[in-house]
Amino acid sequence: MSQKRKPPRRAGAAGCRDDDPVTTFFKTAGELLESAVACFKAGERDSAFEFVGKAIDLCEQNPVYAVARSSDLSSSLQQIIHCLISNAIAKGHSGDKAKALLGRIQALHARTIH
Repeated sequence: MSQKRKPPRRAGAAGCRDDDPVTTFFKTAGELLESAVACFKAGERDSAFEFVGKAIDLCEQNPVYAVARSSDLSSSLQQIIHCLISNAIAKGHSGDKAKALLGRIQALHARTIH
């Protein structure tokens, strides 16, 4: 009888333990953005922008993590959030809330350029 092998556990961001701040940051931010995307798909723009805002709050608290290029994402979280908001605006969901969030993520990027 052959035993089924469990697939290897995928390492979190940078191969860190689960209690590592980098891993926690990316896990939390990822969950927030997944919720935002689900809300956008469901047509719940206000809820989606609320989740995006929480992700930006997290990025503003941890700017070094937010602008670091992730090997898992092939870009930075800041870039992904910027694209998500820009896409919402391009689809006509541009209200003041979207523009304010876009300004916040652009400001975060500008503050971290050395």
